[in-house]
Amino acid sequence: MKKLSQKRKTILIIIFTLLFGFFLGIFVSGFYIRKEFREFVSVKNERGFKHRMIKVLDLSDKQTIDLDSIFTKHALIIEKLHCNFHKGFKQDMDSLENEMQPYLTEAQKQIVIEMKEKHRRFKRPFLFRKFKEGHKRHKMDKRNK
Repeated sequence: MKKLSQKRKTILIIIFTLLFGFFLGIFVSGFYIRKEFREFVSVKNERGFKHRMIKVLDLSDKQTIDLDSIFTKHALIIEKLHCNFHKGFKQDMDSLENEMQPYLTEAQKQIVIEMKEKHRRFKRPFLFRKFKEGHKRHKMDKRNK
């Protein structure tokens, strides 16, 4: 095997360093984005909302107790709004599809069907895995269908 010249060694080291940095950057940014997304999504349920408010405001124990009923009230409102939004969005999309049907070709109708399937498949990204029966989240998923 030929020995690499000093110039080639240097170039290879630079390339591998750049590739390593690139993949490390992807991993770290993905980890950070996933963490932020989880925190954002957790606000839609009562427990997550309370936890987020306590964490962000850095409340004392006394303040946490005093504000608990207020947090509960508003968390339930937010949870209901979230649920109603998704129901309303689904109804409107179904209505849109029904109104478009007479004007679309068969190929376009197939595209609409594929879009719906793709949306369903990605509705629960990797952050929200399917939970086993009996788990709280599993019961919530069944209730929302």
